[in-house]
Amino acid sequence: MATRYADALAMVRTADEHEVVLSVGFFRRLWPSVRLLKAMVAGERLGRPIDFKAEWGGFYNWPSSTLGNMRKEWAGGGVLIDCASHLLDILHYVFDGLGEVLDYRDNARGGIEADAWLALRLSHKAREVDGLLEVARTRVLGTFVRIRCERGTLEFNVGDPYRIWVRSDEMELSDPKSGQVRGYSLQASWENEGEISWHGLVRRQIDDWLSAIRSGGQPELSGQSSLGTVQVIEDCYQRSDKLDEPWVDEGLTSAPVSDRKSTRLNSS
Repeated sequence: MATRYADALAMVRTADEHEVVLSVGFFRRLWPSVRLLKAMVAGERLGRPIDFKAEWGGFYNWPSSTLGNMRKEWAGGGVLIDCASHLLDILHYVFDGLGEVLDYRDNARGGIEADAWLALRLSHKAREVDGLLEVARTRVLGTFVRIRCERGTLEFNVGDPYRIWVRSDEMELSDPKSGQVRGYSLQASWENEGEISWHGLVRRQIDDWLSAIRSGGQPELSGQSSLGTVQVIEDCYQRSDKLDEPWVDEGLTSAPVSDRKSTRLNSS
């Protein structure tokens, strides 16, 4: 939405002042799977939520025509503002209230971060729910939002628009092959939810925006609903601590300036 909270807030206020519709492209929030995840948490089908974990990571391999994603003055940051913004939007949608940053660490080291780790506090029906969020451009992580509840676990995969995983702690079966008692998981989806193309899924955010224009109301993906995510990201950058990477720090010392000059002269 914006690289600074003040700019995002100004966008919302300007849209309200001029009575125009401001919509933000967090299209996954409209997916059937994310709506089902929210409904399962709200209905406490596995009990109240206890904690959560969210991950998204892989080697950065997008073909780029500019260095836009690698320059802080253009992108606002690195993997946190890029990938984590989508995870944070889903978490703010599923849970109540705004997120509170408990701890944040990355490896920006004066540039942009390729890896980031966040301890976040959300709430559910006025009860605090703490969790962790981890994103990376240098290593393979999961691509999920996992919510542990009193009687089981709910899991959304970032790439699945229709299904979530449901694992109940109270369900066990005897495996006929080994005779061992094992837990199991089920895939859950809405009944009679027809699948559409990827373009059709993305188009839903445009339809949401146009419907709000016609009705004079607010879209589901309103700018106002996205302020919490922008605020969390800004809070992270303001209180950033160094990510523990001993393979970077240990044994690496800078040579004195005189030695470096001597080395260059000798090599030439």
